[in-house]
Amino acid sequence: MKEFVQRLLESYKDRTVAIAFFSMLVNAITGIGNLFLGFRLTSVWFIIAASYYLIMCAARAQTVRLYQKSRLLTDKSDRYETEFTVYSDCGILVCLSGLSYFFICLRLFFLGEYKEYTRIVVICIAAMSVYKVAFSIYGKYISRKMKSPIISTLKTISLVDACVSVNATLNSLLTYNTSSVIANRVSACVGMIMSVVFLINGILMMLRRLPRDEMDYFSHIRPG
Repeated sequence: MKEFVQRLLESYKDRTVAIAFFSMLVNAITGIGNLFLGFRLTSVWFIIAASYYLIMCAARAQTVRLYQKSRLLTDKSDRYETEFTVYSDCGILVCLSGLSYFFICLRLFFLGEYKEYTRIVVICIAAMSVYKVAFSIYGKYISRKMKSPIISTLKTISLVDACVSVNATLNSLLTYNTSSVIANRVSACVGMIMSVVFLINGILMMLRRLPRDEMDYFSHIRPG
């Protein structure tokens, strides 16, 4: 336990993966809860929402699993293959998350959803969004310096999650200040635009190839 805590304090990559593991659990609980409500209430809305959260959970789970595998490898070429496999495979999951979120927003645009928010709820949603966006932007900056496919993957997933939170904040603010109808239409349109960006980003992740000599990020990986 002491060694694990020490590793978290010393390694940004280990801290990032630990946070991703916690986020994976939250996504799993949220997804299963929505799926249960979807079948219990025969609600397509909850089922589609569940698919988004479960896809995000799968993306984080795949990254965490292969990160643990890559830490045990001593050969740089093998680590490269393992890490970059994560990056490419999670591009597919980012595409799927974009598609599922697109259908969520499409349903919101045409069918809507009546909600009411108190001031404190709006503030809490906005605060969470600010935290997620700040954490994601900082993480993307760090991942560029480290040149690690696994960190880039986790930060891309975090950025997708942060964008969804920003749209949720937009919806809550508009609902609080105007009406649910206006909030639903605006946030649905913004969400569909975001979904297309997620889809394009996922495709780029699948197609991206790095030169073999660009492997200096291995200096940040320690076996076992």
